[in-house]
Amino acid sequence: MAEKIKKAKIIFPDPDWHKYIIMSAEMKDFISRLLDRNHETRLGANGSEEVKQHPWFNQFDFKLVEDWWFIAPYIPPPKFT
Repeated sequence: MAEKIKKAKIIFPDPDWHKYIIMSAEMKDFISRLLDRNHETRLGANGSEEVKQHPWFNQFDFKLVEDWWFIAPYIPPPKFT
C-alpha cells in the first residue's frame, strides 16, 4: 500500500462510465496539486493563501466562511455514545 501511495498515478473517474461524477479541469488540477508527492511544490506549501488563490475557488467567498455566514450543504447528525 505504501508503494502505491508513493508511486501510483492519480486516476480520475471516467466521465463515460461515471456519468454522475462531474469533475472540472480546475477540480482535477486542485486535487492533483494537493496530492503532489513533492512537499516543496505541493499546493499549500507556501501557505493557505496559495490554496485560496487556486482557480477552483474563483467563485468561493472566503469572507462568508470567516464571518460564519456560509452554511454547509450537509451537516451530519450528532452521534451519542
